[in-house]
Amino acid sequence: MSATLRRADIDSMNMGRIDTSISVLVDLTGANERIFKSPIPLMYTRLLARFLSVFLVLMPLGLWQALGESWNHWATIPATFVISFFLFGIEEAGIQLEEPFSVLPIEAFCNGAIAAAADEMLAADGSKVFDEVPVV
Repeated sequence: MSATLRRADIDSMNMGRIDTSISVLVDLTGANERIFKSPIPLMYTRLLARFLSVFLVLMPLGLWQALGESWNHWATIPATFVISFFLFGIEEAGIQLEEPFSVLPIEAFCNGAIAAAADEMLAADGSKVFDEVPVV
């Protein structure tokens, strides 16, 4: 890229800005790679799932007295089901947030952006825009 920048005959101020932008891009890419490569211990996910399962199995016992006003405690089962549905949904969202790169199409997006930038650079190079003498 630096050879292309030198051929483009860009003034030193703009060349410095472009070089700074490229350095920031490389640093951010490295930071994202470190995030992507760092594993989340499986113990955390298993502990949450086990605790949630035990809590939800014992929840009807806690709701029994509170729902004593309903006929024969019939509301305990639907209340347990609804609460379980929402809590397991929150737990599943947490699992997805632990590893966002497996869900999001980041690699395809990046490949498309890189291909578009490369095509633009090749088109600019092929159009002889770098061979023109700048007007001073």
